[in-house]
Amino acid sequence: MNPFRGLPCPVLAGTLLGFSLVAPEAAAQDDVRVAISKVQDSRSRYQTNDASARLTLFPKLEGAGLADARSYRLTVTGAKDDLGNALAPDSDKPTKWTGKPDGMELWLKLAGPARGASTVTLSGTVEAWIPSRDPASVVKIENFSAKAGKPLAEPALKAAKVKLTVLPRDRVKEGSVVVVGPVADMENLIVIDVLKADGTLLEAADRGNQSNDEEAMMEVAHNEAIPADATLVLTFWTDKAVASFPFETTIPLP
Repeated sequence: MNPFRGLPCPVLAGTLLGFSLVAPEAAAQDDVRVAISKVQDSRSRYQTNDASARLTLFPKLEGAGLADARSYRLTVTGAKDDLGNALAPDSDKPTKWTGKPDGMELWLKLAGPARGASTVTLSGTVEAWIPSRDPASVVKIENFSAKAGKPLAEPALKAAKVKLTVLPRDRVKEGSVVVVGPVADMENLIVIDVLKADGTLLEAADRGNQSNDEEAMMEVAHNEAIPADATLVLTFWTDKAVASFPFETTIPLP
């Protein structure tokens, strides 16, 4: 199931508080950090325990280990202030997947700490979708313009029983690439990119997707013409490409 279907997408055409992640052994070499760019505390100055109070944290994920990450989410498994009060989150569900390491979808809302508390200890898990961790996530189609108008025949797509087609240039706007296919086959296609012959990325000017009951399409637009020898890169969601990093940190309160 594609976790990105709920993300908004255009229609076609503050001191940082850093802490380290305790990563699994397989990912111990990764440099992944989380910072809290802002703490919003609504505790009353006069109530020792304010049931209406809320604590909002604004995380930011960073580090060389996330250089190839395309999306992120957080799960809180525990939170308490330094007086021992448990601060249950407003929701026990993970945050939504977001393509930004400091996106609004990562904001964490907790119950308010006691008036006399000065720190909050937070534990949970950071997940990052890193396509480079799974070779099956990325399919490259060289000289794709010559293959437009008929189902792509790359072995990786055939193995996955995915039938996708690049629309011919005379059916799309100059500088655009549009990929179409059955809704089920397009479900896990997250992003399309175009590489020049030298391997450099053709900078995208806009992206979009839309679908009906039977067919879906995805577009990437550019401000320049697409070279005839360009390569199309299809990036798919796979569970193997998701890296998980447990964390625990103590955050000073304002």
